[in-house]
Amino acid sequence: MQFKAGYIADSIARVITDFKATLDKHNSTDQNKLDQINGLLQYVSSFEVDFQNNKYEPNFKKLNPVLATLNNIITRGLPTRAPINLERIFAEINLTQEINDDFEINFTSKTNSVNYEVVFELLHIIEPKLEINRENYGGNLGSSLEWEFIRKHPFLKQILESQRDFSTINKKLNGGRTVDFCFTSPYLQWNELNKCYERFGRIFEIDGSHHSLSEYRYYDAYRDAIAENENFETLRFPIETIKADKTDFEELIGRKIYQHFKNNYGKEIKEHLADYSLIFIPIAVARVQKTLIEFFLAHQELFKKDIIEIGIIERDLPCGAIAINGLRELFFNLNALLDDKDKLILPEISLTIFETSKYVIDSKLHLKERIADETYFNHNQFDVIIDHSILRRSRIYNETNFQNDKAIKIRSSHYYDTSFGNARRVYCADLLHYESLVWKKDDGSYTPVNKYETHINYFIQAIFRKVSFREGQLPIISRALQQKPVIGLLPTGGGKSLTFQLPSFLQPGLCLVVDPIKSLMEDQADAEESEFTHIEQDLEKEFIQSIREANNLGAKINSDYVISFIQTYGAIGAARRLIIEGKEKLQSGLTKLWEISKLNLSFEYIILQEKYKYLFEDEIIKKAKERLLELGYTI
Repeated sequence: MQFKAGYIADSIARVITDFKATLDKHNSTDQNKLDQINGLLQYVSSFEVDFQNNKYEPNFKKLNPVLATLNNIITRGLPTRAPINLERIFAEINLTQEINDDFEINFTSKTNSVNYEVVFELLHIIEPKLEINRENYGGNLGSSLEWEFIRKHPFLKQILESQRDFSTINKKLNGGRTVDFCFTSPYLQWNELNKCYERFGRIFEIDGSHHSLSEYRYYDAYRDAIAENENFETLRFPIETIKADKTDFEELIGRKIYQHFKNNYGKEIKEHLADYSLIFIPIAVARVQKTLIEFFLAHQELFKKDIIEIGIIERDLPCGAIAINGLRELFFNLNALLDDKDKLILPEISLTIFETSKYVIDSKLHLKERIADETYFNHNQFDVIIDHSILRRSRIYNETNFQNDKAIKIRSSHYYDTSFGNARRVYCADLLHYESLVWKKDDGSYTPVNKYETHINYFIQAIFRKVSFREGQLPIISRALQQKPVIGLLPTGGGKSLTFQLPSFLQPGLCLVVDPIKSLMEDQADAEESEFTHIEQDLEKEFIQSIREANNLGAKINSDYVISFIQTYGAIGAARRLIIEGKEKLQSGLTKLWEISKLNLSFEYIILQEKYKYLFEDEIIKKAKERLLELGYTI
């Protein structure tokens, strides 16, 4: 069963965002790069859960509203921002650092190794140096020939899915028919004709001598054709080809993607543990939380216990303690805001972690929870056992240690399933009843109710990373949460959207947002586009003028190259690229401007003017400020 959930650390999200800002969506090569990283992020947010002998039959028509709400918060994005408690643990062990201002909470990386190329490659999930032989191979094989096909290729055993149900490729062929091996690309592919993204892959069929019979040839041709309709190319290998062992898998998989998997398979964990931790621990935490919510939905009798005994087997990166601590915080803060009749109190959780020490960069990630060995595991009873690995794909490896037929196995998926019932779900249930979060003073203004302020602030910080509410937001949110009619009037930039977004997250269901009528929107858009064009033209003129003035004052900047760069990408696109890439590209001129005491001629300084600031996202503005401050310029 496939679920969807994933968190991403701020430091990793920033690396990806900065890279995306350098791309030109109108350039096909750049668009392809964008589709690749977006596909990878979607792919790593999917995972397989095998409940084994545990009953999993939640009543989706009568979901508990607290559990439904928490599910929607955890799965709100694929991936979405990591919980603050996790980010602060990363900061505590010096992987990141917390940088806050008066309005937002942010975390940046402390390690120099985190760059886009590293992140992109590691997202091609594979377990380094996992040795798979015939005895421990977890795939289903139809014949000994199929093992011969993959036997000499250590990491292909991980990325080729064996005996995939053909109906998951094309529903025209069901009845339990399977393919021998399948590789689904984790990248997105745009279909211009259908105006949508489509998956694509390759099927590898191992054909015995019976496939030369006419009836088999017709059937094989039919299978190949309907697979082709879904962008899956079928490659057939007769016995002679397999015995010759001359198959060029690098060409068949794709040379670049093949190399990424090969590089990851050979990686030394110790040398790259900081990168693995920053990228994969947040994703693993979300997977464990999502799985536990699903289990609780099917086993609500657990909430009648005084203590829930949970054991988490961490086959690779540590995630169990952080996941449980995050769930405790979610339950605690949500219940604190609810009417008593709607509360769902989480019992005390007694947690035991079974770690894989080589993946633990710092023991603080275990939050002082009990760490035990296999002897303890075999001699104690648990209400819930989670067997988790993020680097190990489903059905590729049979473990021999920490075995229990009631363990819930979590593994990475071979592909992102978008079929009906398997896409990301928003859970709906009866609406929750909230206490009033504010009280009205005699002068008509509102003030927060003290006993609820910390708990509602938890959610605005956890979901939106805002330090606190702006004036006027909380009264609107309070009435919306209480299902009362409300009209909110806030100035431009006052945070109106948050006043419906937060209540939407804190209720179990969907929120319908009705925008102004189309004609009004089009009029506004036309007017704004005209104004926008004029301002961008002014920005381009000012950039070019500043470059020439800087050269006249002695700054050795290649003005022809920079001006050509601006004309190619436009003033806004060029500024984004120059500011993000910094001294590694054209803005090495900043140093020259510093030497002639003319930082006010830099692109950073220019875009901070009120006239131009709104053209750029907050991340670019922030980076511009930081770079000027680094050189001692007072803003």
